[in-house]
Amino acid sequence: MNEILFYSLTGFIIFNIYITLRVVFSSQLDVFQKTAQSLIIWLLPVIGGTTVLYLLNDIDRNPPQGPTDVNNNQHF
Repeated sequence: MNEILFYSLTGFIIFNIYITLRVVFSSQLDVFQKTAQSLIIWLLPVIGGTTVLYLLNDIDRNPPQGPTDVNNNQHF
């Protein structure tokens, strides 16, 4: 029983560290978002980490575009 608990906690901690590193090194998020998502990862075990991982994967697949005008011309 103790081994199961040990391996479960170890897996949970490794999972959270992985997601936290993905958040910290993400170029799509600002400092506030990185801080908030890191807190969510560690304060809401499993659910928070899974949600943040889903959002990071969604951002990586569809990066946000810059502002455009009515003719879809990008503004920089």
